[in-house]
Amino acid sequence: MAELRQLLGSSDSIGFNVVVPSAPTTCSASCDDGDGCTSDACADGQCQHTPPAGLAGVTCYLDALTRALKGAPKSDLRPAVKRQLLNGLIGQLQKLPAKKVATALDQVLVARARGALAAMP
Repeated sequence: MAELRQLLGSSDSIGFNVVVPSAPTTCSASCDDGDGCTSDACADGQCQHTPPAGLAGVTCYLDALTRALKGAPKSDLRPAVKRQLLNGLIGQLQKLPAKKVATALDQVLVARARGALAAMP
């Protein structure tokens, strides 16, 4: 439109209207991305997949990972490999600084308590 304004004066007109299609107001299909941890919604005709923040997000993805490992059949993942992967995960989690974990856990618990309080009649 800026280019058109440069060609025409402010009081000039042309013999047709330019119609710009608007964004769809609804999503054409389900916005479920198959990720149980994300919050899926349709906003302005676009699917939005918002991952959970903080410790809640980490917990959700760790739970999904351990469920996948535990549920994998022997033909896909030998029990010894499962144990090795889970032990490696435990080792990495144990390396996390305790103070940071405690702070994050505190923030999640306070947020959940505030949410429960706000939801009360």
